[in-house]
Amino acid sequence: MSSIKQYSSHRLFVVMVVAQVLAIIGLSACGISQVQPEVHLSTSTPVAGSSSQSQTQSQSAESTSETAPVDDEPSDTPSYRISTCGSKNGVLQRIVINNFTTIVENLSKSEREIIEQNLCWTIGLNTTVDVTEITDANIRESSYHQTYNSNKKVYTTTFLVDIPSLRQTYAVSDKWSPVPAGQSDLSDYSAMVLCPSEEDLVFGPFPTCLDVVKWQDDPYQ
Repeated sequence: MSSIKQYSSHRLFVVMVVAQVLAIIGLSACGISQVQPEVHLSTSTPVAGSSSQSQTQSQSAESTSETAPVDDEPSDTPSYRISTCGSKNGVLQRIVINNFTTIVENLSKSEREIIEQNLCWTIGLNTTVDVTEITDANIRESSYHQTYNSNKKVYTTTFLVDIPSLRQTYAVSDKWSPVPAGQSDLSDYSAMVLCPSEEDLVFGPFPTCLDVVKWQDDPYQ
């Protein structure tokens, strides 16, 4: 029973990673790259009084010997956002929440790992920092809240995770039950890591934040 639950719960993270891979393959097949900087070939000014043949030879020689400069201006084409967090040596990466066990109650070890994997994936959408270097993720104690549905045997848990080194905050919403999904009516998308609401920000505005919901709607942000 536990293996079935773990497989079902991991589908969210795997679906997100697979979706990215399929999208990359699709873009490659169409000959589209993620970032396509504009390239302008330099042209030489013809020398006054020279023949057209000399001009043609001169331009041909310059075009083969000179390196075309790359336009420094940013491209207007939006890039496909890809998470820098995935799997390493066949193991899904996760960002450890330092004070998880001292604050969160009743959830299983596997559910904690799923939350931390989804946190890693979401953070990977919003930073280029190596996720293995992020060691200061902590639950904001005042944000923790948990309820229990005795009929369905479901724990609903919400809290905020602050990462000072990134100056970012994320909102975690999780539903978990120790009984099989058929008895609790839980979906595979029971552990969500989302962008925070404006009132939950403590490090300043975060307008570029992208989470799984926004990414599925439009990954070109």
